[in-house]
Order: sequence, then C-alpha cells, then structure tokens
Amino acid sequence: MSGQTRAAVHVGREISDEAIEARHHLHEWPERSHEEYDTTAYLTEFLTRHGIEVVPTPLKTGVIGVIRGTDDPVNVLLRADIDGLPVAEHSAYGFHSHREGVMHACGHDTHMAALLGAALYLQRHRDLIIGRVTLLFQPAEEYGGAEVVAKAHLIDDADALVGFHNDPRTAPGTVGISKKPIMADAGIFTVTLHGHGCHAAYPHKGRSPIEAAATLVGALQTIVSRNLSPLDSAVVSVTQIHAGDVYNVIPSEAMIDGTIREFSPQVLALIKTRFYELVDHVAKAYGITASVDRWLFTGAAVVSDPRFVDAVSGHVNDYAQLIEPEPSFGGEDFSYYLKTKPGLFALIGSNGDADAAAWHSPDFVAKDETIPVAIDYFVNGAFDLADWLIRHPHADA
Repeated sequence: MSGQTRAAVHVGREISDEAIEARHHLHEWPERSHEEYDTTAYLTEFLTRHGIEVVPTPLKTGVIGVIRGTDDPVNVLLRADIDGLPVAEHSAYGFHSHREGVMHACGHDTHMAALLGAALYLQRHRDLIIGRVTLLFQPAEEYGGAEVVAKAHLIDDADALVGFHNDPRTAPGTVGISKKPIMADAGIFTVTLHGHGCHAAYPHKGRSPIEAAATLVGALQTIVSRNLSPLDSAVVSVTQIHAGDVYNVIPSEAMIDGTIREFSPQVLALIKTRFYELVDHVAKAYGITASVDRWLFTGAAVVSDPRFVDAVSGHVNDYAQLIEPEPSFGGEDFSYYLKTKPGLFALIGSNGDADAAAWHSPDFVAKDETIPVAIDYFVNGAFDLADWLIRHPHADA
C-alpha cells in the first residue's frame, strides 16, 4: 500500500472494542518483569486464535508474531512491552488488578492491547502489507528486557522498529512525535561505603559509614546544580539508603542506590566523572573507603529516526492530533534497540486530567480511549515505513 496515495487507516469499532476487552483482562492480571508467564500464554492464545503465526523464541516470557504480506524483503517490527510493577493499585477506574501488590502502573496493558488490535487489523488486511510485519511483545521493559531480546538476535532482521509509550500528561487523541529526544537515558547506581563498625556508645572506636553516606547524598545533588550547564537537563536521585540492623551498633557498611536520567552521552560522561570523584573524596574525608558497585545505563535516550518522523507525520493528523511532545525523564529501554536499528517512537496521550497520577503511582490511570489511537498509530506506522523502505532500498537504515 503506497503511503503517497493511500488515506490514513482508521481501525473500526469492532477491533477497538476487542482490544479494549483484552486490555481489561491484562490489567486485571499483571505480572512482574521476567515473570510474565500468564501474560505470555494469553497473548499466544490470542494471536493463535486469530490465525497469526507465533514464532518460537529462546525467551522464557514474551511473544513474537509474524504477519506475512508480499514477498518484498521488508520487515517492520511493532513492539509493545508486557510487564507490570510491584505496586499495590489504588485507582478506581472500573477494573483493577487481582494480583496483590502488582499493578500495570506504567500502562503496559494499553501497549499490549494496542498491538493486539493492530495485529487483528493487519491479519485481516494482510494483502495490503508490503513484506511482513513482526509483532514483538517484549518482556521486562522495567529491567532492561530489550537487551535480552536483542542479544537473542530476535530483532536482527528488522528493517524498522515502531514503539510508543502512553503519556498521562496529555489527553487521549494526541500523538507526540519528534526528531528530538523524547524519553531519557535512564541508569541505576549503587554505592557501598565501607567503614569500621563499633558499639554506638563508643563512636570514636570506629569509622561510621552513615555520616559519609549522608554527606554523599547531598554532594551528589551538586552535580546537576553546580557542574552541569543550566542549558542541559539531568536528574540525579538517591532513592534508597541501607545501613545497620540494630539501634546500638554503628554498622561497618552503608549502601545507597538511585537513578540518573539525561538526554545525551556528553552529559552522562560529565556526570559519571564527577560522580566517581565525589564518592572518592567523601570517603577519604571520613577516613573510609567506598566503591561504585553498580553503574548500569542503556546508553542512549529515545530519539526517532528523522526520516521516519517525516514518513509518518503526514497521516497522523488524519486519525489524531499531532503534537511536539514534552520530553520525559522517564526511561524506555526501546532506546537499546535504537543503538543499532532505526526506529520511530511516540508518546500517546492517555489521561490529561489536571490531577492525573504519573507513571508508577498506585493511582495511575491510562484511559481506554488511548487504545484506538494507538492502534491507528501502529497500523499506519507499519504501512508508512514499509512504503518508505521500498522507495529507499539503498538507504543506510
């Protein structure tokens, strides 16, 4: 189907309703990262029931489906993440999690539902598909599942990747696509401070790591406020501090964990240099030692291929309101794929209320109205990018 001549696809009410029904089931039975066994079984059964080929993989969770059209050597991969979070749901949106302490608090249930809806439409209209469309239901987005998928060589033959994340900051009906970074590079750090434990009544007999940890927490905040240019954006957040087991013993160790978010490798390099300096300096000031035991980053923000942005933008306004999205410091491991593959990523409005809760909140709500727009985004993206790839066979994608 030529993107130059075709009208935008509007998936009908029947498919949208079936996708929304699937969303409700998936929302009610969330599973944590790398534990999405029931979700995998449900997705596999859904695709198989509708005649969609399911491809075996070496992964213990997650699903890959394929819809074949013409014999053209084009493969557009559509991706949705499938994991929930260890959050107890508080929202009262008419349906809720039945798994105690687990919730789709990042809206991945809407992502899966949208991809299922797109799969239904594409399967029924596979005669219009150039090449083939791959459906990737990716496990463990919250814990770097994209790297696992990529290292299993499951995206090697993809020519273009399409993904999205729901955005509770904007209302359903909006699609945010940009040539600039729209989601941050997100990393995790752990620092262990090694002191010398002693009785709390005799602090001079030991080397307490607790005071050093407290100083380090404050010092790390100066990286953004005093070392980065005000024109650069970054976040350094300490989120966990662990030390000691009883009230009357100064412990030998203290550990701090947290996250760092930024939009460019240059900013990350500066943060890393200053981070390690501060850890070393604070430890020496307190006469103890310290080690950075974990420093894990995807290494890239989420940035769409500008050629793909141009290829799809012409149709977006036919099924939604195209907007320039506000960048989010939320992380998305789709960025791992983008280090080796060209792709398109959007932020699709999912709430927009003034008091809408953010991702990972127990009060988070992604509205059902998100799903029809997201289905249209997937379907039109598949057609538009396949058409672009056929018309640019020698492009360095």
